[in-house]
Amino acid sequence: MTELVTISRPRIASLVAAALAALLLRAAPASGQGTLKVWLLKGEQLAPVNRPGSTATDAIEALLNGPTPAERKAGFRTYVPQSASLNSVTVANGLATVDMTLPFALGGDPASLTARLT
Repeated sequence: MTELVTISRPRIASLVAAALAALLLRAAPASGQGTLKVWLLKGEQLAPVNRPGSTATDAIEALLNGPTPAERKAGFRTYVPQSASLNSVTVANGLATVDMTLPFALGGDPASLTARLT
C-alpha cells in the first residue's frame, strides 16, 4: 500500500540540504588530494565513483553531473533531475549547507524524491 506524504517547501529544502550534506561529508577527500568519491546508484545500491576535485562545491557538482557515459553503460544512474543546479555551498564548523535550485526538490516522481532525500 502506498502512502502519500505532504512535505512543505521549507521542509523539503531542509531535507535536501541534510541529504546532500551527508553525501558531501562522505565524499570529502583526504587533505591535499585532488580526487574525491561521490556515490551514485548502481542497481538499487549506492556505489562510489572517483571524481576530480577537493572542495565541497566540487563534490556537489560531481553529484549533479551524474554518471559518465561509461558509468551509465556499466549500470550507474542518478535520481537527480538534469535541470537541478547548485546555488551555493558553505561549510562552517563541520556542517555543510547546500542551496539547490527548486528543480532538485520538484523533479521526478515521488519515488525519485524519496531517493534523493534519504
